[in-house]
Amino acid sequence: RTFFDVMRRMEREIDFAVRDVQVVIAARTGTWTQEHSRDLTSILLRRKERTSTKMVTFEPLDDDAIIALARAEGVAEPEVLLHAFINEEIDSLIDLRPCDVPLLAAYWNKHKRLDSWYEILRGHVQAGLRDGNPALRRGHKLSQERRTKALQRIAAASVFTGKPHVTLPGVAPAPGAI
Repeated sequence: RTFFDVMRRMEREIDFAVRDVQVVIAARTGTWTQEHSRDLTSILLRRKERTSTKMVTFEPLDDDAIIALARAEGVAEPEVLLHAFINEEIDSLIDLRPCDVPLLAAYWNKHKRLDSWYEILRGHVQAGLRDGNPALRRGHKLSQERRTKALQRIAAASVFTGKPHVTLPGVAPAPGAI
């Protein structure tokens, strides 16, 4: 199924000619093409009552933006952090989004170095499992060790099944979720 097929089906279901809609589409860097933009624009412009169509594209952060965001997160020498990010080849694994920089900066501020992306994420998850709020800690039914093991099992299931999403109890299951 192509993106155009999905948009055509949405057009049949919603009838853009009589209903106002706001379409928000998120795509990983590099997967959205000019052809997708043309398809979307052609469908949205079929409306009888032409209103403005605005398309906004967010590009990966450039070096200056990473430096500015790292500085805002308290990194004393953000240029050194950026150099380490490139030298450790983490930049080849991900395109940093603004929400990724605090994670990277926190790791840098604590260790004064960058390790593998795996270690950075692992440290972030472990920090999240150690709840600093005593009132919330009392509400945990599992020890930190058991919470960690449970999260590792969920991650393993996600990797082995190829399903990146987990449906929580009491929530309608998402298609393709564990």
